[in-house]
Amino acid sequence: MESNNKVKIKDILLSFLPLVVMVVCEIAITIIDVLIIFIKNILSVEAIGSFTVEEIMTQDFNQPMNTAYMTLAQYTVFILIFGIWFLKLNKKDNITIAPKVKAFFKNPFMLLLAVAGFMGQIFTDSCMNLLRPMFTDTFDSYDKMVSKSIGANSSFVMIFCVILIAPIAEELLFRGVMLHYQKSGFAIATNSHRKLFIAIILVLQGIMFGIYHGNIIQGIYAFVFAIILSLVAIETEDILPVVLLHISINISALLIPEILLSTKTGCIISFFVSLVIFAICIFFVIKYKDFKITKNNKKNDEKADVAGEKEN
Repeated sequence: MESNNKVKIKDILLSFLPLVVMVVCEIAITIIDVLIIFIKNILSVEAIGSFTVEEIMTQDFNQPMNTAYMTLAQYTVFILIFGIWFLKLNKKDNITIAPKVKAFFKNPFMLLLAVAGFMGQIFTDSCMNLLRPMFTDTFDSYDKMVSKSIGANSSFVMIFCVILIAPIAEELLFRGVMLHYQKSGFAIATNSHRKLFIAIILVLQGIMFGIYHGNIIQGIYAFVFAIILSLVAIETEDILPVVLLHISINISALLIPEILLSTKTGCIISFFVSLVIFAICIFFVIKYKDFKITKNNKKNDEKADVAGEKEN
């Protein structure tokens, strides 16, 4: 295959478009939510002449269930928009997605992804616990933010969003649509500087995914996970593994026993053990897919050779 080092500026710029669409959707959904709440209060007999904008925001808009339903609405819209966008991009490239789903869930490396997600979350939590004494104020602010947005909202709707809907939506946005344009823009399939441009893409994905999470602590570990998720997506040439890995990470946040990280010694042991297991799992996920692709290519070549011999 001939190398092509030409960078497509248009595609690189297009990779930022999904973020713009995301922000517009979030603003639109917020405006719609406020209008619904406002109209509901106007139509309420008890509320006529007895409410202010501040009361509406405090009593209705900031309530846990309203936050949960807004979150569900936002991620559902993201899945619809970026899912259709992603499918159109794949259709253009003659890549079929549906047949892969059934085969994917029969694939033994699913277990590796599940273990990797669990270990990745243990690694993150142990890091945070070890760093907490050094950045007390920062972590206190983070805890208050989490408690306000998620911690106080243990509804099924919010939990469903966090462990399932959010990972699907975010992967379609970042590792689906955005990564597609970045890979095309840097022409990594044919570029002689492939490793360099992959590194640039990974950093871009990390920065954008970190900023997307909106706070310093989540931003840091989102940066790291984005690099790993993007690497898996690039090397496996598939979005399904990163969706499952992301879901596994989010579910694990609810399953890790507190006693595991209750002491400094426990955190240190968990840090190193989870890091090693996580790295091994990711390594074998990528290598297994490489082996599978290579094996399939060899089979196809053999079939082509047999067909050629028959024709001769």
